[in-house]
Amino acid sequence: MLKYLTGTAIIAGLLAIGAAGAVAQQKYTFALVPKNMNNPFFDQARDGCKKAESESNGAFECMYIGPGEHGGGEEQVQIVQDLVAKKVDGIAVSPSNAAAMAVALQAAKEANIPVFTWDSDVLPENNRLVVEGVNFIKRHTKPNPQRQIKGGVVEREAPLHASNVQLLCPECGKPTRLGKRILGDGRKVRICRKCEGVVDK
Repeated sequence: MLKYLTGTAIIAGLLAIGAAGAVAQQKYTFALVPKNMNNPFFDQARDGCKKAESESNGAFECMYIGPGEHGGGEEQVQIVQDLVAKKVDGIAVSPSNAAAMAVALQAAKEANIPVFTWDSDVLPENNRLVVEGVNFIKRHTKPNPQRQIKGGVVEREAPLHASNVQLLCPECGKPTRLGKRILGDGRKVRICRKCEGVVDK
């Protein structure tokens, strides 16, 4: 079950933000943009996103799109720029090149497209993240009939500093800090400090 947590958490967060700002549409389109498409870590996020899509009964489409190989980030930036031009309803991206991606995501922000970063951030010095169902804020919004936004008070989750949250270990199910270990096959993985279970599968 925890295998699908990343993708579903991203989609749930995007749905909360997107639904807060828009009147009900026929179908939302959310894009999940990994660093590269041939990495099992990102496959888990894709599976979670697709699972959330199937459980939504057609409320949204999960568009999983990214570069074939992990590179300098130029292809990934172009993909995000294309998604902004297509006016998708939300973008979750794992940036390869933080500086270049920050410019592309600024364009998404100006187009009022909700954006999440996951796995890595565009501004690592901020160390902020959004947790579903925690740290709600209220925001007053002006009506905009052209974008189908009705005005009023909107409640949504606000970012928290990373130091205020902990990962739930998939092995023991307890909140934990992380350690690192190199496995026999040379892979570097994150481990739970409490049960020493491997977090990265």
